[in-house]
Amino acid sequence: MNRRKKKAPLTERRRTIPEKIFFAFGFTFLTIWSLIMIYIFVWAFASAFKSNLDYVREPLKFPELMNLHWENFVIAYKKLTYNGVGFLGMLWNSIWRVIGSTLISCFYICLVGYTYAQYDFKWKQLCLNLIVFIMIIPIFGNLPASYKLIYDLGFNDSPLYLLMSITGFTSNILVTYGFYKGLSRSYMEAVFIDGGSDWDAFFYIGLPMGKSIFTAYFLLSFINGWNDYTTGMLYFDKMPDLALGMYYFQQEIVYEANNPAYFAGALVVMLPVLITFILYSDKIMGKLYSGGLKG
Repeated sequence: MNRRKKKAPLTERRRTIPEKIFFAFGFTFLTIWSLIMIYIFVWAFASAFKSNLDYVREPLKFPELMNLHWENFVIAYKKLTYNGVGFLGMLWNSIWRVIGSTLISCFYICLVGYTYAQYDFKWKQLCLNLIVFIMIIPIFGNLPASYKLIYDLGFNDSPLYLLMSITGFTSNILVTYGFYKGLSRSYMEAVFIDGGSDWDAFFYIGLPMGKSIFTAYFLLSFINGWNDYTTGMLYFDKMPDLALGMYYFQQEIVYEANNPAYFAGALVVMLPVLITFILYSDKIMGKLYSGGLKG
C-alpha cells in the first residue's frame, strides 16, 4: 500500500519557484507598507513642530532644528479639555479606567479558560458553542441592551463600570482555553497531593504558567482601551478620558485650521501606547497565539 510522503517543513527544504515568488512579493509588499507607515508617523511628528503657516505652504518639508515651535504642545495642553476636565484629569481617568478594566478582564479570561480546560461540568460544551456564536454577532449587535443595562445599574460615570469587564463569553477565552487544555494535569495533581485546593492549583500553577499569554492580552487590551473613545462618549460624559478629549479636540481644531497643534496633541496622547509597544512588541507578537482551540 502506497503512502503519501509528508512534505518536510518549509524551513527544512528548498523552496519551489512559486514559493519564492510568493515570499518575494509578500516581503516587498510588507516592506513598502512598513516604510509608508514609518514615514507617516515621522511626518506627523515633524508637523507638530511647525508653524501653521509653514505647514500650509510646505506640508512635506521638515522643520529646521533652530525653528521648532514648542508652543503647539502648550496650545494642545490648554485646549485638551472636555466638560470642565483638563488634561491631567483626563489622563488620570484614562489610567485608572484602562488599567483597572484590563487587569480585571485579563485575570477573568485566564480563570474562565483554565476552568473550561481543566474541569468537566454540565453545559460546558454549550458555553463554548455560545462563545463561538457570539463571535459571529456584529460588534454593535448588543450595544442597545448594554447601554440600557449600564445606565439602569448606575455604572455610567462611576468606577463601578469596571465590573462590566467580567464576562464569560468572549473570544479571548477560546485562546486561554486552548492554552490550558495543553497543560498537563499532573501539575495540578501535585498541588492536590500536597493538600492544596483548586484555587491553589490555579494561583500557583495555572496563572504563573499562563504568564506569557496573560502579559500579551494585558498589553493588547491596554493599547485598545487607551485609544477607545466610544466608551467614554457613551458612558463617561462627566469623567472623560484622553481618548474622548482628543476626539473633541480634533473637532474643535478643524475650525481653527491649526493642524500642527492637532498633531502635537495626538503625539502627547499616543505617547504611552507608543512606549508600551516599543518596549513589549516582542511579547505582543510572539506570545499571543501560544494557545489555540483544542477539542
